[in-house]
Amino acid sequence: MKRHVVFSTIKSSLTPKLGFSFFIWTTTKESLRSRNVHNLIIDKLKEGTFFDSYWEALEQAKYSNSLIGPDAFLVLITAYDKLGLTERALGSFGKMWDFDCKPDLLTYNAVLNVLRHDRVFMVDLAVYNHSVCMLTLAVYTQMMKYGVKANVVTYNILIDGLLKHGDFPSANNMLGQMTENDISPDKFTYTSIISGVCRAKNLEYALSLLDRMKQEGCLPDSVTYNTLINGFCELGRMDEAFKHLRAFEENGFELGVDGYTCIIKGLFRERRYDDAYAFYNRMIVWDLEPDLVLYSTMIHLLVEARKFKKVMRLFDDMTKRGKIPDIYCYNPLIKGFCDMGLFNKAWFLQCEMTKRGCFPNDHTYTILICGMCKVGLVREAENLFCELQELGCFADVVTWNSLIYGLCEAGELKRAKRLFHEMDMGRDKNPNKYQILDNESLETTVKELCESGSVLKAYEILKQNADIGVMPNIKTYGILIDAFCKEGHPDQAVGLFKELDLKELSPDSITWDILINGLYKAGREDDALGYYDDMMKNKLNNYTPSAYTCKLVMIWLCKKKKFVDAFNRWLSYLKSLNCDGEAIKNIERHFKKGEIDNAVLGLLKMDLKLQKIDSDPYTIWLIGFCQAGSVEEALQIYNVLVNYNINVTAPSCVLLIRCLCEKRCLDVALEVFLYALSKGFSLTPPIRYQLLRSILRSMPRFKYRAASSRSLS
Repeated sequence: MKRHVVFSTIKSSLTPKLGFSFFIWTTTKESLRSRNVHNLIIDKLKEGTFFDSYWEALEQAKYSNSLIGPDAFLVLITAYDKLGLTERALGSFGKMWDFDCKPDLLTYNAVLNVLRHDRVFMVDLAVYNHSVCMLTLAVYTQMMKYGVKANVVTYNILIDGLLKHGDFPSANNMLGQMTENDISPDKFTYTSIISGVCRAKNLEYALSLLDRMKQEGCLPDSVTYNTLINGFCELGRMDEAFKHLRAFEENGFELGVDGYTCIIKGLFRERRYDDAYAFYNRMIVWDLEPDLVLYSTMIHLLVEARKFKKVMRLFDDMTKRGKIPDIYCYNPLIKGFCDMGLFNKAWFLQCEMTKRGCFPNDHTYTILICGMCKVGLVREAENLFCELQELGCFADVVTWNSLIYGLCEAGELKRAKRLFHEMDMGRDKNPNKYQILDNESLETTVKELCESGSVLKAYEILKQNADIGVMPNIKTYGILIDAFCKEGHPDQAVGLFKELDLKELSPDSITWDILINGLYKAGREDDALGYYDDMMKNKLNNYTPSAYTCKLVMIWLCKKKKFVDAFNRWLSYLKSLNCDGEAIKNIERHFKKGEIDNAVLGLLKMDLKLQKIDSDPYTIWLIGFCQAGSVEEALQIYNVLVNYNINVTAPSCVLLIRCLCEKRCLDVALEVFLYALSKGFSLTPPIRYQLLRSILRSMPRFKYRAASSRSLS
């Protein structure tokens, strides 16, 4: 009998049960095994109504003492898994021994594949990462016990599953076992391990794995390279990301949409908006079509930065390219307009999305209702709330709380009490709204609540879920700390940050940056500087601040006229990046001697050598010296930058001209003015008039009068 005959026989069977019985009989015949037949049975079972018939066919084979091969259960496990019925898939595996059927390699691989899925958590709320990892290792141990030799697919499934559930040590041990068993890791093995290592923020080890991968003749693919680049971007190490990207491109790697998305996202996080747009334009030039994920990411980050004009241009660009914005593009912009009190624009946007066939979801209504209540538009919020219920959308606790609070603030206590009663009566309609299954779901929920302005509710839910064993990850804490800072509650942000020690969580560099930036913006500069120094002096967990945070600290120090401290902060930051130590020592010596021009020149030469010039530090120092009235030092920095064709910013030119006018250095002030004009800077009338008045006043009295007459005419 041929395999194609088996396929046609099963397909043309009079009843499904008859076809299943014939398939079960073929499972003991090696020559009749066929992927097409397997897929045919799986597709039939996936229809959902034939599982009982299949089990009846199995029982019939058992009682007739027919041999049953492992493929008979392989199709069952696979079909249940594809339908998301994890418990039944595992139950089918457990029943194999009842049918005197021993699992083979393919069956074990299928079960291990089921266990690595995140939806294992849906089986029972008491099942956590540790339990799943133990179950995975138990199945693997049983496999070894029965003499079933693992292959590279087995190890790939195990490693990927263990990493997904956060068990990096076990995954690393599996990699060692592969080598011991003479099984060579393939690119999927290495990519999984590299991905896990990047999530653990150990990028140096990830790079060493990449080198090992190449040495063993296993060529990395785009997924491997993207994983590494994303790891650097997530930690804010953008310069290193670009450095490795150039090296990867020399090896033939071509950056795809996913790669561009993570780089653009990283640049936005670092406030490097021009660089982000340059990368976006580069993507267009290379005929790579941005997807909705990239657009929604850019829109969300631009709204956070309050750059609404750029967001609207991005919307126009989307539509020109035939991309229809989805709910994840509209919601951040609607929230941004609500936060700014621009409800007409928010409402217009909500109407526009409906016309385009993109209908508001619960989150959209929550954003609008919360925003309206904050500014006292309670009646309008109530009308919108009624519309939400009429459309069959579910109002979550954030929406109810916002509306009740708004009514109380407006003095409508009776209506607020009635609404609270309605909420209490109907709260069981969606009992699982905040029944969080894992820390990733908790992160998403906390993020949505914070974006809706319900920071205290987000904190309450975080505490509740932590009490029942769903432990928040460091990213969730970072989101909440950031939200407390933005809402003007720096004390709560500091308290939450200190709570990390009690939870045995180590803050990463992003969390440190969030707290330091938040305290700085809240006017708590001394506290921000204290945390910054703790991070730098103690090298906590080997984390260092981002360049953006270091620059913020320098700005504050320059305002306090602590120029030496500001300069040293930048040098310390460069040391943390393993820059040329000897060159940095020479720069320090020049600065201590008051040789500002030589210190800046040394720093600039180091930048030129590394081929990455960041003009921000020079601008901060120049502006700081101007604000302190230290013209000579400011002018030294200006001259070095101009001599090396480094653009001096317009604000720097304005402050320098003003400072030079006050010190009566008018010839130099005029030179700076002409430089600004040559760069196309549009200097405001006040600075032009100040320069003109200073020049006129420096003339002899009779010339001044004559000049004044001419200027008036």
